[in-house]
Amino acid sequence: MTQKPDPDLSAAPNLIRAFIAHLRGLIMAELNMARAEMSQAINRAGTGAVYLAVALLFALVAFHALALTGVLALAALGIPLVWAALATSVLVLCIAAIFALVGSRMIKQSSLAPKRTLENLRTDLSSFEEATRV
Repeated sequence: MTQKPDPDLSAAPNLIRAFIAHLRGLIMAELNMARAEMSQAINRAGTGAVYLAVALLFALVAFHALALTGVLALAALGIPLVWAALATSVLVLCIAAIFALVGSRMIKQSSLAPKRTLENLRTDLSSFEEATRV
């Protein structure tokens, strides 16, 4: 069924109001989705940070015990105490660097960009462009 064009455009204000209401609803829905997606990403990053902090705490305690054990073992082998302490410290720093790299990778893997929302916005824009070409 085709509709005749209204030569006096009396329905135009109502159409514009309806268009603006739908556009406002679409924008609000996209913003809510972006907010939810950002919240999920922040939660993932926060969880990764907590795991990193706990790992660092346990590593600190274990490294103290390992360092003391290493220094005493090297000293028992006849290495001067200063060199034994230095060698153990270097080893402990290498292990700490490995933990730091793993933790930073976990945080980087949680992308904070709202990917789904951006894709939906691209789709909406292309749909809007197609609709306005008519």
